[in-house]
Amino acid sequence: MSKYYYQTPIDSPTGERISRFWHQCTKCEQAAEDYANKMGATYYFSDPRYFAGGVVCIAFAEGQRIDKKVWRTAGVDSNDGMTFYEPAVQSHTDLQEIPNRDYALKDSADRIYNRHRIVERDGKLYVPYVEFYGEQGTRSLRKAIKAEIMRRRLPVMHTKQLLAILADTIVSEVSPSGDTPTFFPFRSRYVIGTDHDCSSNHDLESITPQQHTMYQQKAKLQAKRGWS
Repeated sequence: MSKYYYQTPIDSPTGERISRFWHQCTKCEQAAEDYANKMGATYYFSDPRYFAGGVVCIAFAEGQRIDKKVWRTAGVDSNDGMTFYEPAVQSHTDLQEIPNRDYALKDSADRIYNRHRIVERDGKLYVPYVEFYGEQGTRSLRKAIKAEIMRRRLPVMHTKQLLAILADTIVSEVSPSGDTPTFFPFRSRYVIGTDHDCSSNHDLESITPQQHTMYQQKAKLQAKRGWS
């Protein structure tokens, strides 16, 4: 697969959009960290479906008491044996009929609606929803459902959002086989690497793989030395 490398001034229209994207990524990652801290975890595993943000599961400190009615085992790290946990709830999805697109459906303690994905079938409108349930005691179940709803509501940034900036066009889907674009600041520019041809964006200037590697090494050196 071909690889494309570009640079663009940070103060260019595309550079400013990348800066805003990066700022949102930082907020998403902070929200994920805050969630893990609020749950009493010492580590969390990011959601690989997104460019930034999201939490798949969390881990607690060794010896820490874990309420097994609220948290269930999600997996064990084969390298260090760390156990990961997720809220101990089940869920199912369905559709709720609504009279019109502006109809307001409120989330409940055990159900959340996806108002951005209204479905039309046979002249009727429906809103998808996820409902949570479980078998443990009422108090534990409420805590588990709350943790799961908070997890699902975490803000995320999608790879297609970055591709839309780089390609300067709307990107509806991203091929699962494609690599995630990368970018980093170096002096007064952003340096970019991607599998996607973004030559239609006139803010981007093509650079060679060698230039990209050189800028990357210099950027790492600057970061290590604390240079601006």
